[in-house]
Amino acid sequence: MTRKESKTQWTGPQGDEATEARLAGLATAGARITALTRVIEGNQQQITVVVDESHDFPRLTEAPHLTVLDVDSTLIDQEVIDLLAEYAGVGEEVARITERAMQGEIDFEQALRKRVGLLVGTPARAIESISSAVTLRHGAEELVKVLQAHGCRVGLVSGGFVQVIAPVANTLGIDLVAANQLEVANDEITGRLDGPIVDRQGKAQALESFAQDANVSAKNTVAIGDGANDIEMLKVANYGIAFNAKPALQEVADVVVTSPYLSDCLYVLGLTPRAT
Repeated sequence: MTRKESKTQWTGPQGDEATEARLAGLATAGARITALTRVIEGNQQQITVVVDESHDFPRLTEAPHLTVLDVDSTLIDQEVIDLLAEYAGVGEEVARITERAMQGEIDFEQALRKRVGLLVGTPARAIESISSAVTLRHGAEELVKVLQAHGCRVGLVSGGFVQVIAPVANTLGIDLVAANQLEVANDEITGRLDGPIVDRQGKAQALESFAQDANVSAKNTVAIGDGANDIEMLKVANYGIAFNAKPALQEVADVVVTSPYLSDCLYVLGLTPRAT
């Protein structure tokens, strides 16, 4: 079927209730939103919504669902490896490798091992320090709470490190987590990883494993990510959301959300940012 799309744009003050009500109306009416962009400048905002009018979008509440989120730069504001690198004094070197990996220019596992190798000798206390510095994306807690309130299981997958991600998951009441494990010995980071690598394919496999554990059908899975490392995960999910994403991920996503608020992903899932 040929897609028939319509585009709507609103401008107004940030936090305008009428604008949020219009978004909520689209979401709950069954519109399939294929792109949502929210740009905020000062106290003003501009919201652009593209709707596929060729068919209705099935509601997230119609069956048990699973939503799996990437962590670094999606659920949280930071890239954990970059925070560790700054602590270790190798920030510039690691940031260059991170950016190339996110753009899909180099193999993720190779890039990860190179970056972790630069952390050798860093005191293990750096992990706890970084954990306390991590901040959730605006709207992240709201997104998770609303999904959970509608009976949706939520999982986290990351090419980052479980020592930092597990506390975040615990705070949000999430028990499905897959991430890499930093090896620590003699109270220092060894520069190596312990266990299997969670890379592009590993993220996709984690989504499938989470769905099986949660007894959720593959057709009721959603994935949200931002980088090339999330491509396979979005392909495996029935519905893929590219959030503030690199072009490589936008190309394979079902919907593109560009916004300071992770909770805007709720609108494209037919929900609103209120846990009711």
